[in-house]
Amino acid sequence: MDSLGNPVMEETQNWTLSEVNGEYLLDLEWKGEAKTAVTIGQYDYGSLFFKNALDRRNRW
Repeated sequence: MDSLGNPVMEETQNWTLSEVNGEYLLDLEWKGEAKTAVTIGQYDYGSLFFKNALDRRNRW
């Protein structure tokens, strides 16, 4: 959002979970559409984060 609260980008995510030969495949399709001039930079941090909620070590 810009300083006036207007969106500068529209994000769309399509998540697909499937089972193949007893293993699970999680696919993410991500699309971003700029509503104004947008600059996307590169950083040393940040990525898709997935926490396995079924693992007892990963309790919220």
